[in-house]
Amino acid sequence: VKDAEAATLEAERANAAAREAAGHAREPLLDAERALGRIETEASTLVAILASARVEGHTPVLDSVKVDSGFEAALGAAFGDDLDAPVDPAAPMHWSLVDGEGDAALPEGVEPLATHVAAPAVLGRRLRLTGLVSREDGARLQALLKPGQRLVSREGDLWRWDGYAAAADAPKAAAQRLASQNRLAELDGQMGGARENVATAKAALDAATAAARSAEEAEKTARDTWRHAQRELDQARSALANAERELNRTAARRSALAEAQARLASGIAESEAGRDAARASLTNTPAPESFAERLGESRNRVGADRTALAEARADFDGLAREAQVRRNRLAAIAVERKTWTERAANAEAQIATLTTRRGEADEEKTRLSEEPARIEERRQSLLSEI
Repeated sequence: VKDAEAATLEAERANAAAREAAGHAREPLLDAERALGRIETEASTLVAILASARVEGHTPVLDSVKVDSGFEAALGAAFGDDLDAPVDPAAPMHWSLVDGEGDAALPEGVEPLATHVAAPAVLGRRLRLTGLVSREDGARLQALLKPGQRLVSREGDLWRWDGYAAAADAPKAAAQRLASQNRLAELDGQMGGARENVATAKAALDAATAAARSAEEAEKTARDTWRHAQRELDQARSALANAERELNRTAARRSALAEAQARLASGIAESEAGRDAARASLTNTPAPESFAERLGESRNRVGADRTALAEARADFDGLAREAQVRRNRLAAIAVERKTWTERAANAEAQIATLTTRRGEADEEKTRLSEEPARIEERRQSLLSEI
């Protein structure tokens, strides 16, 4: 029972810890879902913004342009709204491929914007004719531009060959769309990781929840085991109390039987003594045949001495009286012998009865002598179960 109680307490602690772990596992999942939601919301917003700038029925060339991060404003200054035009010749405004062989090179030391942009070939000529400079060098280098050339800064300033210049004070729609496009690409990259984070957090929550359910079931099982052990303990205690009462009753009965056995042994001894006395008395009693023989001899003497009656009267009378006494004695002996014979027979019957009772008592004594051992064995078994 103590082991079951300890197991129950341990299961309770494990269940509480599992529930707490499951509670802690929910917060990372919520954080991951919120982060994924923010990314998806921003991405869907950018997709909507980019979609709104498309020419109906045509895909703008901007969708096919990839620009290095930080150069979006420069590309927007170089192209402006021209990036909204598609490459489809059927569109009312569109880009088409024009051979740029023979175009003048950019001023010495000026980096072409094309080195930071991946775009369809139709934009290649504009990209090659556009140089990337710092804001400080733009105005100075503008005078060196050849027809069709232009300079842009990373900040979005524009200097054109024909003298036109535009500062980057106001954001340009093309630059904003390019930035949105790059941001959308970044979000697409982040979205995979965010979804993995959600899946990982969800798996952790599922595992923690499953562990909590298992811990709860283990606690329930431990409680059931504890209650079952408690019931078995109560039953064992009741059985032990019953066994102890039965042991006490058996001990009392054994004591009573021992006293009865002692009384029976005393009765048997007395009966055996009476039997032996009766046998001795019968042994010492003269046989009736000897008295009859003596009586015959006396009668013969009386007949033989009849002629000497006078002289032997006294002897005759004495012998007659003696004969009478002896006859009386024989009768008494016969009665006494009959009595002793009956007493001997009764004694034998009594001895047989007592012997039988003694055997039964010995058997009961043997059984009772073994009963405490069996009760003790049962008691030890119950104590072991407890």
